[in-house]
Amino acid sequence: MLNFTNKNNDIYDLENFYKSASYDTLNSINLFDEPDSTFLFVPCVEREKSEERFLDDAPLNVLKSGRNHKLPMLFGFAEMEGLFRMPLFETWYSKMNENFADFLPGDLKFSNSEEKKEVAQRIKEFYFGKKSVGKETIFRYIDYFTDVIFANGTLKSVQLQVESGNSDIYLYEYSFVDDNVPLVPYTNVRGANHCAQTMAIRDVFFPNAPADTQDFTNMKQLMRELWFNFITTG
Repeated sequence: MLNFTNKNNDIYDLENFYKSASYDTLNSINLFDEPDSTFLFVPCVEREKSEERFLDDAPLNVLKSGRNHKLPMLFGFAEMEGLFRMPLFETWYSKMNENFADFLPGDLKFSNSEEKKEVAQRIKEFYFGKKSVGKETIFRYIDYFTDVIFANGTLKSVQLQVESGNSDIYLYEYSFVDDNVPLVPYTNVRGANHCAQTMAIRDVFFPNAPADTQDFTNMKQLMRELWFNFITTG
């Protein structure tokens, strides 16, 4: 995306590239609006220096080798995390119909363009069937980005933890909505968006936000008790 073309897998060449790139170049990428759902945030494997290293290998390798500390872990995601992508729906849905391959997760690897095109078609049919991406299939659009950006990674992390020998795992889906939650565009249905559970755990205030309903107040109490009990007792 930034036109770094070195193919030698040399971290020092990449370092020099970032040091010499202009501000405009570095600021040209929107970290959250890439069609392949790449956020460009990844753990940094530390170089071997004289100092003690915290992360000496990719997290995936650490988990697969079983070298991770087996600690109680609480995982959760919202029912409609994909609502995160609704501001881009009007721009993206026609492009998804034209070339769904552009919207495949960035970490998928293919041997050639034909393989990528074939996989893209299979995935598109899995979510949308024979229908086009559009207002009629808005919930499939939401499901797709729920899975690609949030749910699949969360569930994969749970799977890797369990396979590494960590059985003290807790997983939940947050799906609470009340009358203050906006309707999903083009529908009469409400869904729990990205960060919905964060607003239940924390006191997050927005200008002109409606007052909490009693149902949401009760949900906030329940979520806080759940997290507090986990933090204090595991």
